[in-house]
Amino acid sequence: MALAIKKILSNKNILEEVSKRSFDSIDTDQSGKIEIKELKKVLEQISVDFQAEPPTEDEIEEVLKQLDQDKNGTIELNEFTVLITDILKAMLKQTEQEK
Repeated sequence: MALAIKKILSNKNILEEVSKRSFDSIDTDQSGKIEIKELKKVLEQISVDFQAEPPTEDEIEEVLKQLDQDKNGTIELNEFTVLITDILKAMLKQTEQEK
């Protein structure tokens, strides 16, 4: 698994494809933007995957603020790619610690 994650992180085209597919699966209303309700759903799923506490409303709003570079209250694909990169790095770190 670590090798696959490293491959994604090291190849911009693959990272963009992974981000796009993930973005499209989260953008349930197909608006081309991720709203806070959609962000909440994905962050809650990530917490389950990492066996962590679910995020609070304040934490979700903070993530939105950090990712929303153009400050329009939503996350576009380019902004979402930052989140995917961070998630993959966290997964890689966890995988390497389990060895």
